[in-house]
Amino acid sequence: QVFAPFTTLVTAAALDSIIGVLRAQEGGEGEDADGAAVETQMEVSDVEDSEGSGSEASDDEAAGEGVDEELRRKIQEALGGGGDTAAAASESSDEEDFDDEQMQVFDDKLNEIFAHKKANKRAARELKVSFVNFKLRVLDLAETFLQRQAGSPLVLRLLPALLELVRSTHRDSRYKPIHDRAMAIVGSKRSAVPRDFDVAEAQALQTLVHERARRAADRPALRMFGSVAGMLARMLAERGLADSVHMAYSQSLDDFMTRKASQLFSDFFTSAAARLAPAYLLPLWRVAADAMHKYAKPGCAVNVFRQVQAFVLASGVAAEVVRVQTEQDSKPLVKVTEALLGDMQAAVVATVRGAVETPPKVDAQRLREVLQACVQLVTRCAKSLLAPAARKALRNSEEWTAAFAALAAAPPPMGAPAMQHLCRSLADVERLCARAAEKKAEKEKKISNGDSVKKQK
Repeated sequence: QVFAPFTTLVTAAALDSIIGVLRAQEGGEGEDADGAAVETQMEVSDVEDSEGSGSEASDDEAAGEGVDEELRRKIQEALGGGGDTAAAASESSDEEDFDDEQMQVFDDKLNEIFAHKKANKRAARELKVSFVNFKLRVLDLAETFLQRQAGSPLVLRLLPALLELVRSTHRDSRYKPIHDRAMAIVGSKRSAVPRDFDVAEAQALQTLVHERARRAADRPALRMFGSVAGMLARMLAERGLADSVHMAYSQSLDDFMTRKASQLFSDFFTSAAARLAPAYLLPLWRVAADAMHKYAKPGCAVNVFRQVQAFVLASGVAAEVVRVQTEQDSKPLVKVTEALLGDMQAAVVATVRGAVETPPKVDAQRLREVLQACVQLVTRCAKSLLAPAARKALRNSEEWTAAFAALAAAPPPMGAPAMQHLCRSLADVERLCARAAEKKAEKEKKISNGDSVKKQK
């Protein structure tokens, strides 16, 4: 709260101070945004944290031979001699014994040594906690800046440091508070986006985010990357760089569909479409068309699940196309819509044929998911300003009719009631499209009549 009123005064140099702390490593040095070394004020001992291991024995092991040498030196001092004297005493240890007084002195000295060692470990733990708390306070400053100055081009300077902090603290449970806090800050959605930014810097960050997303550690991390990627897509699209957005998401689509280890999901793409204004949806609509054209047929994706995701992705983006309200915004989408729906019908015919043959290439569950996504896709297009393009593209061709007739005659599980309902809906796809458009018109008429009644009152 104290920092908030001054966020408008933050310069690049001041922000670099925050970035330097975020990049600083415990007990050592970090690098600021320009690559120069900056010293952290939290000089922490390199002793292993006993809280993480749960025992002091592990600390002794982690400390290595250096600790043993230190103990040996102090024990030698307790014996009353230096290195040579202690060696001589060691050689004659079989001949001489300590008396009670010497043993008491020796025990007191050992207790002092181990008490000192324990105090050092306690101090290291306290410094570690202080280091974590200090970074959390700096993260509070970073969050305040991002919230109050979301439209500043300096946001692009801060985000890479936060992303790197998330990556570097992911596998270390000691820094989980830092990791979780940084993820929450980066992944939060803000209404404003940076203006007057450097295009090359934004494109470089877009490339980095997509590469990290393809290898995300888990779904929360993927959602975080999806949020940043969506923000960058909006920034670049509004600057007239729709082709750059399409290329980045097209490359991620190829990774998702062809690499089994890819960590992407369809919501990575649909969340980006949700961030775009209706006038800038073309890049993601083209990605949906690419998914349908290249990967929706059996055998084109790395596995059946990814094939199904091509339909889910297209349906998800279509949910955002419904937001298009002007002919000017819908005109660039028309040809893409016709191609997408044409490819959808070809892919569905191939998928249904693969499902009813023996042995089936697609199981009943996956086929049901495909048909559900197709019903949603057709319905959403028909309820948008792209309805004319949908009516032009969708046809009850002989292949289409024959495929659904074969599915209707198939035994369970292909012939299950839920599957048959979807089959009847899609078999007459022209009627499905027309009926969806009629429902939209009826709804708009009711709303219009209701507004007229209110005005009369």
